[in-house]
Amino acid sequence: MPVKATGARVDFSRYELISDDNDDETLNPGEYATMKVYVQNTGSSGALTVYASLSTTDAYATIHTGNPVYVDSVMDPGEEQDANWSFEITSSTPDDHVIEFELLLLDEHDNLWTDSFSVPVRPTGADVIYSRHEIISDSDDDRVPEAGESVTMKVYLENTGSSSALTVNTSLSTTDAYTTIHTGNPVYVDSVMDPGEEQDANWSLELGEFMPSGHEIVFFLTSTDEHGNTWSDDFVLTEGVGAVGLVYYDHEVTEVSGDGDPRVEPGETWALDLALRNLGDSASDVASARLSTTDAHVVIGDDNSSAFGAIGPGDIEWSGDDYQFTVLASHPGGAIPFAIAISAGTLSFSGDFDVEVAP
Repeated sequence: MPVKATGARVDFSRYELISDDNDDETLNPGEYATMKVYVQNTGSSGALTVYASLSTTDAYATIHTGNPVYVDSVMDPGEEQDANWSFEITSSTPDDHVIEFELLLLDEHDNLWTDSFSVPVRPTGADVIYSRHEIISDSDDDRVPEAGESVTMKVYLENTGSSSALTVNTSLSTTDAYTTIHTGNPVYVDSVMDPGEEQDANWSLELGEFMPSGHEIVFFLTSTDEHGNTWSDDFVLTEGVGAVGLVYYDHEVTEVSGDGDPRVEPGETWALDLALRNLGDSASDVASARLSTTDAHVVIGDDNSSAFGAIGPGDIEWSGDDYQFTVLASHPGGAIPFAIAISAGTLSFSGDFDVEVAP
């Protein structure tokens, strides 16, 4: 009786990453990953007790799962089965490098099949950049960096990418002759920075007493994760200007009840729209301003506070709701001194302005 070759043929079918360090289902430099490899019997006969071995000659990749790996006891024609391998690639792996894997498949009758497939290495989808900064302490507690002060600065970083960054550390430096950084580098930021997440780190600084007024200090940030991904950014801290500096900018008044002319007069009620400006170089938290006056002949409406939202560096924001004030008929005319108490997160500011009352 003639002996015929087996009709079974087991080939590579497909693969999928079932786990990787930052869980983005993409292989990035420096990651440890587990890959599920699917094989299929494309022949006409069953394959019995199938084992698979995976190998690579790529210098950037190391397979940690021992070979061979059991696949299936009976692989019928058309059937697909899978096996898992864990492997690691070095952090020095070039972006878009392709790892070639060789697959050896063997059944209990010593039928042998070989196949190969490739897995691309993509640059990380994480992107850790400077977001904003604020002075959280200084010598005179006004949170404005000034010549001769010891300052603690909180720097915020944000992951604007599509993947998580793991175990992020950041170093701060400057070449500014007037500035000394006392905090050692690097500073730990976070174990997992998910996309869209913001985290912070603090540095202590010494500003030289002869630093010129309005001097701009350029800082350089270098952030690195556990896989060796590195991001660089820079920002400016200005002497005499807080990272967030909210000030009165402008106002407009609109008559609510009165004689209809454009003059503010005794006996009338007016709406007041207020504008704030951020003179700092970082965006503020959501801001609000409370209106008051020492003028005994003016009554401010019950709602004497208005929200402004977050105000970006250099931006001007008008109040979301108008204030109202009534000028009593007894008012002698002249300027109404208004004061505003501004708050944004943990920061507070003040301002003042006048509204003229016609005699």
